[in-house]
Amino acid sequence: MHISDPADGCSIIKSSPSDNQMIYLIKRGNCSFYSKSQFAQLAGAKMVIILDDVYEIEKNIAIQRDESVQSNGKLKIPTIMLDKNSSDLLLNFMSKNKSQVITVSFEFSLQVIN
Repeated sequence: MHISDPADGCSIIKSSPSDNQMIYLIKRGNCSFYSKSQFAQLAGAKMVIILDDVYEIEKNIAIQRDESVQSNGKLKIPTIMLDKNSSDLLLNFMSKNKSQVITVSFEFSLQVIN
């Protein structure tokens, strides 16, 4: 797990062969969640965690397809967003524990919005 380069994930993400199976942390802003996820997927990511930078209560944020990233495939990786407090905690932990392995697990439910 590491912060994408560029941090906002709004253009081609620099990656290396060791990045496969990687979870990218991408800062919110400057482009759509879909674009961020597409650029991460193209770089070999297996998951995206979007880090919120604003204190707010958002319960229903959806990723909507857009055509801002030209790719020859569908989005196939999960993307979640952490609230500001959780984002800060994760970044703080990572900065103090650089060699620590972090395991991510989460529960979710799917909801169809008409």
